[in-house]
Amino acid sequence: MGRPKDIDSGIAHADLREVLDYNHDTGKLLWRHKINQASGDAGWINPETGYRIIKVCGISIMAHRLVWFWVHGVWPSDRLDHINGNKDDQRICNLRPASDRQNSGNTKTRKDNALGIKGVRLHESGRYQARIWDGKRHIHLG
Repeated sequence: MGRPKDIDSGIAHADLREVLDYNHDTGKLLWRHKINQASGDAGWINPETGYRIIKVCGISIMAHRLVWFWVHGVWPSDRLDHINGNKDDQRICNLRPASDRQNSGNTKTRKDNALGIKGVRLHESGRYQARIWDGKRHIHLG
């Protein structure tokens, strides 16, 4: 399939609204006309990234970008961040434009983090170490 487009795809806003409905309460995009599509949520979850992908007019696009375009009528100019960290929560109140730095700051704790606390790791000395990133450098907290 390749990587879904994350820039203006050339899909017209009217065409998008012709084929998909958006539920503001649930954040779900649903097919308006059942044409060889299964009922329910449009698209599928990419197992590698966790993002919902929808194929519209022959183009695969991430669902959160389609929602932004559906609601605002313009494609997002940069990244969109899922505020609550749930990549399948496409409610417009859960989406915000974000820089790479803002987006990476909203990541979940890594699976290999034994403590389950962001910014804390077990140092090779056997003691725990806490640090934060201020955008330019790591600041060691102890």
